[in-house]
Amino acid sequence: MDPHQQEILEIFTRTKALQQGHFVLRSGLHSGHYFQCAQVCQQLDAVERLAELLLAKLRAHGIQFTTVLAPAMGGLVIGQEIARQAKARFIFAEKENNALVLRRGFTLAPGEKVLVAEDVSPAGVASSSAWRSSGRRAARRRRSRCWWIGARGWRSLPCPPFRCWS
Repeated sequence: MDPHQQEILEIFTRTKALQQGHFVLRSGLHSGHYFQCAQVCQQLDAVERLAELLLAKLRAHGIQFTTVLAPAMGGLVIGQEIARQAKARFIFAEKENNALVLRRGFTLAPGEKVLVAEDVSPAGVASSSAWRSSGRRAARRRRSRCWWIGARGWRSLPCPPFRCWS
């Protein structure tokens, strides 16, 4: 484990966000560990540091973006902190008729580079839903780019692969 991964693990352990036991995940899979990221979000110094570490990794891979899109609720805190540190625009998707959609006048501009950020979703359910419903069609039509970060890295959206935790 590299030093950044070790520091991330220490942050999740210190904030009691990394839980141990028997968990049945939304995907139906069973796990001995679970990340309850809301616990980290209580301590903004921890959120700030996690965003710093993530941005360093994104920059090291040459990933650039102008907007951060987060699914509500889980991605709001980390998404906004990533956007703040990167000096990027922050928007979010929220549920409407049981689907995540962009509301409140949020739109994607032609050519906009979008980072979709969530806290942790074992199967990437929230982010993939947010991207499918909110941005993918518009981004394809407008030639936007999306990098989707989350617990399991990238999905087969029109996005290149990147893992923030490996």
